[in-house]
Amino acid sequence: MQHLKVFESITYAHVPKAARSKLDDKAEKTIFIGYKHGGYKLYNPMAKKVIISRDVTFVEDEEWQWNAAAEMDLKNDIFTF
Repeated sequence: MQHLKVFESITYAHVPKAARSKLDDKAEKTIFIGYKHGGYKLYNPMAKKVIISRDVTFVEDEEWQWNAAAEMDLKNDIFTF
């Protein structure tokens, strides 16, 4: 049962070298939402997209702070022109 992961836990999905520039992050913070043939199904709430990745690091004792993310979205909307 060690292969089962905690649903809605924080994960960091590796971003391939071809998909990032020199100063971009090497991983993106996501939420584990399930399993998919060939990898894990992850949700990125900041980009509002679902990705499938096999190269994932799990932080099972942390959860996404939905209120903090909503406040950040509001702040970003204020300064967008």
